[in-house]
Amino acid sequence: APPANAPRELEDLVAGYGVRLSTVARILELGFTASTLLAMTERELDDMMAALAGLFRWDLLLGERFGLRAALRAERGRLMSLGGRHHGHQSGSTVDAASQDGIYAY
Repeated sequence: APPANAPRELEDLVAGYGVRLSTVARILELGFTASTLLAMTERELDDMMAALAGLFRWDLLLGERFGLRAALRAERGRLMSLGGRHHGHQSGSTVDAASQDGIYAY
């Protein structure tokens, strides 16, 4: 079994968040994994969702957009609570990142 702090597969990550399996399949076809999505900024997520619509003529349902974001937030929180900061993951707050590294910007 993978270690507890290992990112989960995308299908597992979004389970229960209202994201269709067909949408997950399209995201994977674009080459994105749970790890790459976790490392993305909000803007990059918007761009990925726009690419789904443009390349596949695939419209994400409004609930899927919110569900995907919620699933990613929950997974980031899970990984942080386990103490294993996912490499490549950027904290949403510079203060949080600095305080976790023991560096204070005061």
